[in-house]
Amino acid sequence: MDGRPPERQGEEKMIEDLAYRVAMQARHPTVLRFGYVLRTETIKRADDFLKNWVELGKGGLVFSAPSRMGKTYAVRQLCASIEEEFPHVVCVSISAETQSRTDRFERTYTTFLQQLRKDDANRQRSKSCDVFANHLLSLCRDASAVHCVVFLDEAQKFSELQWNALYIALNRLERNECGMLVYSFGNEELRNRGELFMHAGSQGIEGRFFVKLLDFDGVCTRQELRDLLKQYDGELQFPDHLWPFTRYFARSAYDGGWRLEQEADAFWSALCDYAGVPETPLKRGFRMQWITDSIHFVFKDCLRAEKEARGVAPEWAMAIERTCPMKIV
Repeated sequence: MDGRPPERQGEEKMIEDLAYRVAMQARHPTVLRFGYVLRTETIKRADDFLKNWVELGKGGLVFSAPSRMGKTYAVRQLCASIEEEFPHVVCVSISAETQSRTDRFERTYTTFLQQLRKDDANRQRSKSCDVFANHLLSLCRDASAVHCVVFLDEAQKFSELQWNALYIALNRLERNECGMLVYSFGNEELRNRGELFMHAGSQGIEGRFFVKLLDFDGVCTRQELRDLLKQYDGELQFPDHLWPFTRYFARSAYDGGWRLEQEADAFWSALCDYAGVPETPLKRGFRMQWITDSIHFVFKDCLRAEKEARGVAPEWAMAIERTCPMKIV
């Protein structure tokens, strides 16, 4: 006798039906465009660097990349990875564009930024820094943490005044025997900020927050693309482990042995042809947004093909042309 609850058995029977999967695709992570993160060589490299620096109690890593490389999604994954690895740290992730009014920390931080944008007297600015620093300190004390790890997203948008405020907060935490490790992510404009601060006489900011610059690259090789596609065939699942993303959109083909991973050569060739580059490893790589958009297009076509009882034959050139801009590297 099946020990699963009746409602669970009913859900599993429904998803077996193609019409149900077509109707429910609007809730799938690939259609929502969030809710899943792909592991790439760049994220693995960033994770290794971050863990090493957290072990050393050292901040100041800067990750720079063109837009649409997947930095924001990477911050989410890296933050979770650090929290899992180091129980003695508290991780917070904040953005120069934070507008949240629901989360307690986000609300405090948003108010902090708003105060700094005003032409306040130095005393008021100092008070804002105290509120922010005390909030981080309370998070650390509540968790018995010795370090607060702060991930900054869209960091190129921070003004010198805001960087200076983070520097003040960092010093105030250290006076209370609590470390503040800041790791920044932003576009290529961020590459020049540290040097500008140094020339402007703000060596404290440069020395604390711009210690080492690392490139945040896209998909650079055919093998990396293959490894990425393989994740859709197994570990990326919705709504449960029986339905890897590939199976959800192409059940018949998947059950017959077809895998998205097998499309790596054709996809790589189509990307290189569209970009007008040789099929060799690339320096910065294809931007993640254009990789995932093409995959999402192909998945929707696979579901349509199953509905029309025709075979799966992904048209990568069409997918790229329909979803990508002219420049994808």
